[in-house]
Amino acid sequence: MVLIDFYADWCKPCKQLQPILEEIALENSSTLKIIRINADENPDLCRELGIDGLPYLQLYKQKSMAWSHMGFIDKQTIISQIK
Repeated sequence: MVLIDFYADWCKPCKQLQPILEEIALENSSTLKIIRINADENPDLCRELGIDGLPYLQLYKQKSMAWSHMGFIDKQTIISQIK
């Protein structure tokens, strides 16, 4: 599985989410890879994907997007999507 985190350095909810994602990455290192994409450095990609708010998470299972979420989210909700 791959969890993509679209973020920006100036985004307070993004900063709050980062340590949660780091914990999830450690706890699920054998089954999950987390990729962080800076939205300010990749505006064309964000525009193409229709991402207009941050943080924005996309979870891919077996090469298909299984779940997405915009805004801050708690650890337990993310874990429930991974399981």
